[in-house]
Amino acid sequence: RLQEAALRLHELGSDLGSGVSELAADAVAPLPPPPAIEGLPLDLLAGVFAGALAAALTTPLDVLVTHATTQDAPADGSRPRGAVQLGVDLVREQGACTLLRGITCRTLYYAPLIGVFFGLYEHFRRVLS
Repeated sequence: RLQEAALRLHELGSDLGSGVSELAADAVAPLPPPPAIEGLPLDLLAGVFAGALAAALTTPLDVLVTHATTQDAPADGSRPRGAVQLGVDLVREQGACTLLRGITCRTLYYAPLIGVFFGLYEHFRRVLS
């Protein structure tokens, strides 16, 4: 529809003068493609997203590991709770959101670290090959 209107305006522009005609021609002209991100900036960005995603997805496991290593040994000498039982007990006592505690700090910590690691790894892999 926009192109049809611009073409009609272009046809009318011949009567009105060259200024309207040029304006209509610019409206119909295709847009240039956006600039491509490649090389080191793309690798850094990919690493940041990968690091953030990995940190966010593994946060519940990290919470379970932290609780497992800091739990007291049972007084009767029996084995400590396993990971599944510990997770069930945590969710029952504190709610499901307890498994996501620290997700923001963990994501903000790992995203730039993995971004720099992955970006530099890929950069030097290309340079040295």
